[in-house]
Amino acid sequence: MVLSKPPGTKSQLFTVPQERNRFFTGRESILDALHSALLVDHRAALSGFGGIGKTQIAIEYAYRYGAEYEVVLWARAASVQTLTADFIAIASLPGLLTVKLEDQNLIIAAVKRWLESNGGWLLILDSADKPELVKDFLPLDPMGHILLTSRAQVFDQVGIRQPIEPGEMAPDEARQFVLKRTGRLSVGPAELSAAQELARELGYLPLALEQAGAFIAKRKSSFRDYLFSYRRTGLEVLEKFGPVIGDYPGSVATTWRLNFEQVEQASAAAADLLRASAFFSPDKIPLELVRRGAPELGTAQALALVEVDDDPTSLDKILESLTQYSLIRRDIDDESYAIHRLVQMVLKHQMDEMARRQWAERCVRALNRTFPNPSTTLLKSVNL
Repeated sequence: MVLSKPPGTKSQLFTVPQERNRFFTGRESILDALHSALLVDHRAALSGFGGIGKTQIAIEYAYRYGAEYEVVLWARAASVQTLTADFIAIASLPGLLTVKLEDQNLIIAAVKRWLESNGGWLLILDSADKPELVKDFLPLDPMGHILLTSRAQVFDQVGIRQPIEPGEMAPDEARQFVLKRTGRLSVGPAELSAAQELARELGYLPLALEQAGAFIAKRKSSFRDYLFSYRRTGLEVLEKFGPVIGDYPGSVATTWRLNFEQVEQASAAAADLLRASAFFSPDKIPLELVRRGAPELGTAQALALVEVDDDPTSLDKILESLTQYSLIRRDIDDESYAIHRLVQMVLKHQMDEMARRQWAERCVRALNRTFPNPSTTLLKSVNL
């Protein structure tokens, strides 16, 4: 575990594993909301799908507000094994524990007691995608602040009522990030327009913007040339050069691959719905289309929703498998859901030509079954 003391902070122990991201841009309202939540509730969670920038926001928060803490601790929360290893490393930090222990359960308990007995600390649990796993590592009555980053959306198990969802970057933030990432803060009107359009095409997703920016910076490409290539080849050009910051070893595709596999294992019906969603317009997909069009959207989904009129919660069960990993965003009031356009692109990229054609045809039949005479507005919202 790296032990450091960043400039301008009073933190005596600071174990954030990455340097401050010099390209970090915007997110001011998220950082402010996070600061306020921690001051009031002492616990907070950054929630959202992979690539949205949760870890980078947590790192920025640690550096920006480090002066408010005596101790800033970081632990990897992807599994019990990584949590255990990092809590053991935390226990070995100078001044934390006065007695040397050998049993790992006793070490974890001792760290928890320290967190319950001392104030002025921030504990960041990164990649806590299964909040139930971290429950046994948290102090019952924390004297400091606890911050989770997670793809989950429900945190009742760890006492967090309402997570903070960063969402995609604002258009102005995304454009500024791309300019900063490529070191081209002053560009002409044509290049500025191309940078803006590229950010839009990438859905203002921080990880995708980082990948594109890293490629452009390394190859000295113009925004116009990269945008042209991206429109022609899509994911192929985006995958050529992975990010050089953050904890994502590959790309947008590898970031979501595990979640796709987990959905497949948990629910064949949910996996079918995810595939079908790749062929709808990404915003405001009507749930009515899923209910009525289910017989056309794969055998698993058809069987799962055969009694949907008598049991509407059968659809909720399918959607839960997707919202659990933030792969879709559900709007309960609007009776619709949304999916990021890059998630759609990755899903299509994983299919061969025959599968893509099959799913496109299924979606057309589902649309015709559900809305025999669709209005112009509806056609736009479910455009295939």
